[in-house]
Amino acid sequence: EVRPSSGWTCGGAYLKFYNETGEDEDFDASAVDNNTPYSVMFGPDKCGTTNKVHLIFRRKSLIDGSIEEKHLKDAPLVPSDSNTHVYTAVIDPVKNHVKVLVDGEEKASGSIFEAFDPPFNP
Repeated sequence: EVRPSSGWTCGGAYLKFYNETGEDEDFDASAVDNNTPYSVMFGPDKCGTTNKVHLIFRRKSLIDGSIEEKHLKDAPLVPSDSNTHVYTAVIDPVKNHVKVLVDGEEKASGSIFEAFDPPFNP
C-alpha cells in the first residue's frame, strides 16, 4: 500500500528483497545503498520519463554466470493521483506465471518465459 505525500513528482516506493549475506556475515541495514544486491524489486517508480510499476528479478545467468536483471516488459503505469494504492505481485512458480495488480485489478500478466526482458531460460 502506497500513498504519496503530495502526489507523484519524482520518487519510488518499491520493495527490494535483498540477497542473503553469507554464513559468517550479519545483515547490516545501515550499509544498504542503491548497489546492495537484491533478488526481487517490486513497486511504483515515477521520475522524469520513468513511470511504471517495476517487477525485476535479479539472478545469476545459467549461461555465463553474470548477474542479469529481468524486467517486466509491459509494466503498468503508476496512477497519477495522490490517493492510496495497493500494489500486488503474484508469482506462481508452478505455472511460471506472474501478475501485477493495482488496487486489486490486473494490470499486467504473463509467462516468465515471455513477459520479461531479457527472457528467462526455460
